Amino acid sequence: MDYLVQTDKFHKVILRKYSLRKIIPQDQTIRNLLCYYLSLACQKYPKNDIFEYVQNKAYDLRYDVAVSTIGSYSVLKYTLQGVDPKYINDEEYSYSFLEEFFYDCQKPVIINNNFDLKLFKKAKEIYRSNLLYLSENESKKSFNLAIKTYFKGTIRDFDNDGDLSTLKKISCKMLYKYYLSIINDEEVSYVVGDVLNHLSIENKATLTAKYDYFFKDRNKVSPLIIDNAQTKQCYLQIIYDVNIYPNQRLFYAVEIINYIFGGSSNSKLFDIVREKNGLCYNIGSIHFGSSAIMIVSAIIDKKNLDKAILKIDEAFNNLLIDIDLDQIKKYLLLERKGRKDYLIAYLNDDFMVRYFKDNMTPQQDIQIISSITMDDLKLALSKIKKALVYVYGGDKND
Repeated sequence: MDYLVQTDKFHKVILRKYSLRKIIPQDQTIRNLLCYYLSLACQKYPKNDIFEYVQNKAYDLRYDVAVSTIGSYSVLKYTLQGVDPKYINDEEYSYSFLEEFFYDCQKPVIINNNFDLKLFKKAKEIYRSNLLYLSENESKKSFNLAIKTYFKGTIRDFDNDGDLSTLKKISCKMLYKYYLSIINDEEVSYVVGDVLNHLSIENKATLTAKYDYFFKDRNKVSPLIIDNAQTKQCYLQIIYDVNIYPNQRLFYAVEIINYIFGGSSNSKLFDIVREKNGLCYNIGSIHFGSSAIMIVSAIIDKKNLDKAILKIDEAFNNLLIDIDLDQIKKYLLLERKGRKDYLIAYLNDDFMVRYFKDNMTPQQDIQIISSITMDDLKLALSKIKKALVYVYGGDKND
């Protein structure tokens, strides 16, 4: 392990390896497929005695490989979680066993300089089924289309989940070659839990500190795009360009603005658009810090489109009227402090502080949120501009 994060607050241990590279938009599907394969491949462990031991005796032991993004970096996360051996009366189930098994899990099944074809087909079919399920979610589809439209031609022009047309073209050999191309990517490994004096730390991390990883490029788009998809309900996505990033103090003012606007159950959007005017089935907003955008998502009847947009504008223009800033800050601060109740938060916080230098530390988060004033909110609000109204569907009759 490269780093140890010591805490005796939990009954579990987490071992994780991060492997990073700059995002290549067209690689998103094959990276997702690789995660499916690697998660399956480790289950076909070549030593049957170890495999059976893990299946029958290991205590809530779970291994997973997933892909995510941190700004403009694509991150593969290899994670093993299990009950802390100190709670188990079993000599075979030890800290060293967990470490050895974690490294073994990362070695995929390879046959004749290729991935195992049966496992590949299984991984591809599971991934395909998940993509088919997602493709039927019109709300998510409209959300992704709005983002892709706004960032078309930039490094942010990709779908996190990948796509079916690209998946269909990927062969077993292509996936194996892609795996070979990433095995020397920058990486770092962690162990988190009550592991002091149980595991040795030998820092061989190749990962270097990252700067300037925010999405600052935008596509030049029409302010209104209507996609006449054949759906019964109309899905409205409104993108606001914030132009304030996580390394700026006003970023936390935007966090509060989003909470007031549509990020809570008693938000301005919910109150004005849904409760008082009944113009939507559902509405809310999300703030994407690394992209410096805020997105309002609503499900409406298309006949109410113009009225809904007017009332969303009304909610935005009256955002700071009749709010209790101290209570909102108290809630957000408790949310931050509550992270210490989750084991994974210890890992994520250390990783982000150590390697992603343009983000504030958790301590700075708390200090800055506490200091935000109404003047900060007004200044941040003045910088937020409506950039794109994306209307999807709503023309299909019963």
